[in-house]
Amino acid sequence: MEEERAGEQGSDEPDAAELRQRRDWADDASGGLAAAYRALGQVLPAAWIQVESGFVYGVTGAPAPFMNGVFGARPGVEAAVLERCLDQVAVAGLPYCLELRPGAGELEAMALERGMSFAEEIPLMVRPNLRSPDPVQPELVWRRARPGDEAPFLDLQCRGFEAPPEVMGAIVVPELLNQPFISCLMGAVDGEWVTTAIAIVVGEALGVFNVATPPEHRRKGYASAITARCLAFGEEAGGRFAFLQSSEDAFGAYRRMGFVPVEAWRGLVAEP
Repeated sequence: MEEERAGEQGSDEPDAAELRQRRDWADDASGGLAAAYRALGQVLPAAWIQVESGFVYGVTGAPAPFMNGVFGARPGVEAAVLERCLDQVAVAGLPYCLELRPGAGELEAMALERGMSFAEEIPLMVRPNLRSPDPVQPELVWRRARPGDEAPFLDLQCRGFEAPPEVMGAIVVPELLNQPFISCLMGAVDGEWVTTAIAIVVGEALGVFNVATPPEHRRKGYASAITARCLAFGEEAGGRFAFLQSSEDAFGAYRRMGFVPVEAWRGLVAEP
């Protein structure tokens, strides 16, 4: 993946104006993430989400570190404020994370001192417009999950993330499937579900979450196709731009779809 990134970027380094633009996009995406998480906190029965000092913190109720914690803390946040928020999250007794924006080394040092460990760098990516590309895989049949579709949607999410039902089940609830600003998408080929994603529109921001394809259906363009479907939903819902947090494996595909890497967040985790 590192070779792929280097090959795609080549010597085409951004100039000062583009760097400023990417910082602006990163701020927009961070704000969109906070708004999307806060909206989820009002939808998921076991969740609570708060916003403070520009970052968002809380729990979804899922026993997985990157589904609970503090997201988007930036340089300038007081360590005492951040530690208080982490303490509130830790009370839930669930694994949790801390996602730091660039330059927040003193906050990372505080997290390490309290026993958290570094897990990964998380690319934050932005697509400045939502004009969706032509369908990548026209053989896919799309369905927007509705209340009553919890079982197939949960099964597809679990197989796509290779995660147990107790992890994804905290999110896949009837309340999630019954929101006008959320689209829980499933794609099928020849009657078999092959890919899934969750799109959330809050204000002008479209957040693309939980894009997942079961192992036996990967590398066929299905994840890109469902991401394009998310962009179409965002455009229809009045969004202006899209953001997502990419995995290493999906980074190149998102670049080819027009997503621009704007920041790399530091992800730390803690187990109860």
